[in-house]
Amino acid sequence: MKMQGQRRSTCDTSKWGPLMNRCKKILLPTTAAPTVIRIWLLGGLLPFLLLLSGLQRPTDGSEVAIKINFDLAPGSFDDQYQGCSKQVMEKLNQEDYFTKEAHKNYFGVWQIAYLTWMNQQHAFPTNLTAPHAVALLVYTLNGNVRSNFSKAMA
Repeated sequence: MKMQGQRRSTCDTSKWGPLMNRCKKILLPTTAAPTVIRIWLLGGLLPFLLLLSGLQRPTDGSEVAIKINFDLAPGSFDDQYQGCSKQVMEKLNQEDYFTKEAHKNYFGVWQIAYLTWMNQQHAFPTNLTAPHAVALLVYTLNGNVRSNFSKAMA
């Protein structure tokens, strides 16, 4: 006899066993979810995940230390300033870079570039110091300095 307001269950436990859906998969209560995940992982996904994690970590035998020397001019003048950039910047900020007698051409070019830099109205990065900017201007504004520098570096 069918009762009003009640729905019939689509699962017949005598026919299918414990709660099963139409695809014949066992439907477990929510407290058994970790067991389902464990069974699912052991069924094929866990070995795959272990394989992927093993491929991502380099083994000790595959590590090779290669030292590449990027110094194009070993023993050059600037090598003496490695590791002491603060002291060099302080010294460069305190002293005049060029003397008129020794480098007449470079001194004049440096002065022009310095005045050009001081008259700039644009906002520049805070880490661009005035000596760096003036050196860039000297190199870019004067073709003689650029060619002399390129010849000296060749």
